[in-house]
Amino acid sequence: MNKTKWLIILFILTFGLTACSSSSDKGETPVEAVDYHEVGWGEIGHQSSAVSSLDTCRSCHGDDFFGGSSGVDCYNCHFGPTGGYVPSEIAVIRGIAPVTDESDGSGSPVVTSSLPNAAVNSYIYLQVNASEVDDTAAVAWSLSAAPPGSASAITQINSENIKFFADTKGFYTVTVTAARNGEAVSEEVVIYANAYTGAAACATCHSGEYDDYMTTGHATVGDALIEGYFTGAVGNLAAECFYCHTTGYDPAGNAENGGFDDAADEAGFTIDSLASLDDFDDFKAAYPTVNALLNVQCENCHGPGEEHKGVSSLSESVCGQCHDSGGGAIHSYQIKTYQWRLSAHSDYDSAAFTTPVGDEHAQCAACHSGAGFIDNANGVASESLRTGTQPVTCAVCHDPHKGGGGHQLRAVSDITLAGGEVISGGGDGRLCMNCHRSPVDAESYAAQYHESYGAHYSPQAEMLFGAGGIEYGEEIASSPHISAVTDSCVGCHMASPNVSALFDDDAKAYKAGGHTFNMSYDALENTAVCQSCHSGLTQFNITAQADYDGDGAVEGVQDEVKGLLEVLAIKLPPQDDPAVTVTADYTEAELKAAYNYTFVERDKSLGIHNFGYAVDLLQTTYRNLTGADIPGGDIY
Repeated sequence: MNKTKWLIILFILTFGLTACSSSSDKGETPVEAVDYHEVGWGEIGHQSSAVSSLDTCRSCHGDDFFGGSSGVDCYNCHFGPTGGYVPSEIAVIRGIAPVTDESDGSGSPVVTSSLPNAAVNSYIYLQVNASEVDDTAAVAWSLSAAPPGSASAITQINSENIKFFADTKGFYTVTVTAARNGEAVSEEVVIYANAYTGAAACATCHSGEYDDYMTTGHATVGDALIEGYFTGAVGNLAAECFYCHTTGYDPAGNAENGGFDDAADEAGFTIDSLASLDDFDDFKAAYPTVNALLNVQCENCHGPGEEHKGVSSLSESVCGQCHDSGGGAIHSYQIKTYQWRLSAHSDYDSAAFTTPVGDEHAQCAACHSGAGFIDNANGVASESLRTGTQPVTCAVCHDPHKGGGGHQLRAVSDITLAGGEVISGGGDGRLCMNCHRSPVDAESYAAQYHESYGAHYSPQAEMLFGAGGIEYGEEIASSPHISAVTDSCVGCHMASPNVSALFDDDAKAYKAGGHTFNMSYDALENTAVCQSCHSGLTQFNITAQADYDGDGAVEGVQDEVKGLLEVLAIKLPPQDDPAVTVTADYTEAELKAAYNYTFVERDKSLGIHNFGYAVDLLQTTYRNLTGADIPGGDIY
């Protein structure tokens, strides 16, 4: 089901339905989502009017939304694995950062899974989405519904975070009220408390996904821990390791929910038990129920599965349960989410992920929606891509179910540019090139004026390859970064810095490189990868070989490109104005020149990706626009 459609449906279910009328009472105002339901919606006669809670839906569909008196299951589309889960805008389970829970005296950082399908007998954490409210301190929380017999209650951790203890299996509804733009708004978050059952139970029906999963490192990460104990590869096996190498490990208090620690308690297994065994095979034979919950399994990412209420989520917090430093990482794989939060990919409010989206922009969703990118990588037709707002989180680039390729990356294959050129080199960097490229052929595009005229933003693949500009039939020079750097984009943007000031001691992570994808941080530049060819390089703006912009001085390469952009800009209408504002009055020659100007400018590297192509293209553009070379400029 299209994600935008079920988002609309959930909005209607939450705010727009009165209690179901009989099939003979169609009402005067049927809900407009008639076509979005595969079965029965148009015959039921839902009416649109304001309601304040999901109890209206429960009155017909049951407390668990599995059917109730209506016999119609709305769980799978609105909460379950078919449609995924749409979180509230105000209260998010998605962790913007690890929560530090001081209420129990430990001050330990908490990283939640973000899933609304959570473990019973454990704490559920929710957070205010600060960007959606006027004042986080004025947000009101209440546990408006809980399973029969539950004694759960909201505990305030700080102005933005709350928790409650899910002490009984079943549905919990948290109502959150806040002021947004001066007006009071109220929303609900529904969470199901469930128990673990192990991946073998999932494999019964989901054999294809299970077989794919078995090819991943997650399927053996617990095995490796125990085997490492016997071989000596694991020097100090501690109980804390089980958090990320098993399923459902939560030894705190009375967290009994069928997880690894519960199986271990029931079987009498502790780390000390390994001393009496000879090898991993002995462990499996002696503790089969414990072994069944080793490794990162389906339920780590989809939530406990005993009641078959697994959900799918693209939230970074799903992976962040283990891949987040939490303020004190000891392994390199625990820093990924910390670094990702420093990247542009993590900005939920970025224009790159909020526009253009929606069904009317399906052709853009392959890059402007993380969910759309996944669909496109899986071969879904462009008109059927999910188009909802979704940034580039972990599961957008990495396929959680499939191994085989390096780091389980999606869509690492040859890239065909809009101009027809094929990039077969570039290694893992080709994953980035799926989106960091132009969707239009320059020659065709620049043949006529367009509103918001210019090259598409982020045409880095073309620039790196040495293509994508209007070349006037000439052969334009090109620098070799795409072949000189292993894995191209990845090789530079994910390189570990060798500058100690770029290292965060508290998080045990670099603030440039890695999953930050940043080439600099606080004016410090990550030139480590450059030094393999440019010995001793400490800044990107190294001195050029000549005065290419004709200003009488040989400057840094980025300054030379910046100067060339300025020289070209003042030759475009309005004359002598360094700002390029393209209008319908531009001639064909001016449109072509303006395209090349925006192409180089929107690459954003000022020549670092491909200095030769940037300089030669701008000089060639100036010559074809004016009929002369740049005065005083050295020809590249």
